[in-house]
Amino acid sequence: MYPIDCKPESFTARERKIIKALQAGIPLCPRPFARLAEEVGCNENEVVDFLHWLGRVGIVRRFGAVLSHIRAGFTCNALLVWNVRGLSAEMRSQLGRSASEFSFISHCYLRAEPSPAFGVDWPYQLYAMMHAPDDVIFERQIEGLQAALQAVSGGKLKKPLVLHTLHEYKKSVMLYFK
Repeated sequence: MYPIDCKPESFTARERKIIKALQAGIPLCPRPFARLAEEVGCNENEVVDFLHWLGRVGIVRRFGAVLSHIRAGFTCNALLVWNVRGLSAEMRSQLGRSASEFSFISHCYLRAEPSPAFGVDWPYQLYAMMHAPDDVIFERQIEGLQAALQAVSGGKLKKPLVLHTLHEYKKSVMLYFK
């Protein structure tokens, strides 16, 4: 019924239509999936069944509102980056999971180091985007986060490089199907 390999090309035309409709946002109405089904040309149960399947296989983790954090008053935003060279893969993963548990972290990634071919020595692999309403709260949050990560690493993690957001150029939902 649904694709097993979960590659974009393995979705049917109808499944792609459902995903495209969801990319535009869930309608604010009493039966949003019925409205989506109407737009797509199927019934509500087909949409709901497909969404349940996407959740079971881990493609969709959750549905939620997208908050414009700056307009909501979270004006102190920064990307925190840590040098985790020399730490085991397991430790790096533990640090990422620990950082991601903090409510003020919107997303957290472990990235590969850049290739030496780029000619850049950028040792940072652990990235976390952090949001706060002001500098005082931001500093308090970063202290708590760093203390928790120090505990996880047994004191081996240095302070992060803090890259403050100066201007937001784009914030949108990713479009996977056009």
